[in-house]
Amino acid sequence: MEKTTVEKELALSRILQIVEQIMESDPWFQERLKKNEIMQVMNSLFNSVSPEETLKIDLEDLTKKISKIMTLEATAGTLNELSSEQIEIFDAFVEGK
Repeated sequence: MEKTTVEKELALSRILQIVEQIMESDPWFQERLKKNEIMQVMNSLFNSVSPEETLKIDLEDLTKKISKIMTLEATAGTLNELSSEQIEIFDAFVEGK
């Protein structure tokens, strides 16, 4: 197996372990995200970074980055779930009324 293929598999495995750890420790993520879908997002995002770079990132830093991405994915579309009254309240708050 090529070195880059092995490194890519190691990087993805590392990311998967972090995603699983975060999801297991936080019911909010379990409720809002599907592991296979968030892994597709991570795979897509980390494809722009070489596996070597991903493997060099400190575990704590990588965990923070992944947690932030998961939070963004979990909250995306939240406004779509609001009622029209809730949207009015939100809009008024944002406008400072």
